[in-house]
Amino acid sequence: MKKIISFFVAVLLVASMLTVGAFADETDVVTKVYGTTATAQPGETVTISFMISNNTGFDSTKMSVSAAAPLTVGEITRGLMSGGDVFNNIINHASGAPVTADGTLFSVSIKVAEDAQPGTYPVSLSVTRLNVNGESLTYKASGGAVVIPEVACEHDWQLTERVESSCTEAGYEIYTCSKCGETKRVDLKLAGHDYIINIKNDEYHTYDCKNCDKTFDENHDHIRYPGQFEDDDHWWCETCGWEKAKPENPTSPDPEEPVLGDIDSNVESQFNFGLVALIAVACGAAFAFKRKFVK
Repeated sequence: MKKIISFFVAVLLVASMLTVGAFADETDVVTKVYGTTATAQPGETVTISFMISNNTGFDSTKMSVSAAAPLTVGEITRGLMSGGDVFNNIINHASGAPVTADGTLFSVSIKVAEDAQPGTYPVSLSVTRLNVNGESLTYKASGGAVVIPEVACEHDWQLTERVESSCTEAGYEIYTCSKCGETKRVDLKLAGHDYIINIKNDEYHTYDCKNCDKTFDENHDHIRYPGQFEDDDHWWCETCGWEKAKPENPTSPDPEEPVLGDIDSNVESQFNFGLVALIAVACGAAFAFKRKFVK
């Protein structure tokens, strides 16, 4: 019993699917009347065509076209709708020979205002009737559109704000377009510290930033120039230019410390003196030995 019920449920599902498909196909064959879309710039005139598809044939119709600012409806040119008249944007068609083909029913010229702004503007279509042999057809009608795209601005950049860079923070500039009002920011390079060297005393000099309160000390790089000045010894700092003659109790370098040539001479003298002393001790020991053991 359960198998039989399941079989009938499956049959009903398949039948419902076929029914939906049939309705979908029936919807697809409905006659459609629609307008095209055109792209335009302000001040231009473009053409919107009104088309028909899935046409099952008609012998009379009445259609009208309208558009709101910034669009103006202009001349209407017939296509497949050759019979009847055109008046005040209304197209009447009445002909003994029905229109059965797909294609352009008629075309409309559309003028775009000079001051039109970017956007999409509709061109509306109204279909009062679509008959054959006095009977109304099933149809769907939709209008067209005119698209005015955004136009890239040829920017005229003007400097409107500037914040200077500091030692630790980068500044920036703000530019504004005089045409469209768009702004952009340009970051500036970090300034960094700009030091000047000041001499404070005989031990060190000071680095002071000219742009902020950053400061630090550094010991002089003492250089000794013996005999190059009128004084016996002279101190000099190559970094800041500090100098001093005959320093009192210098800490580095020691003015009493012998130069390299003096050090070499002292070592040689000390070596010679030690060698003489060693020879003397050896001679004395030999003489004592001889007196003790040789008699």
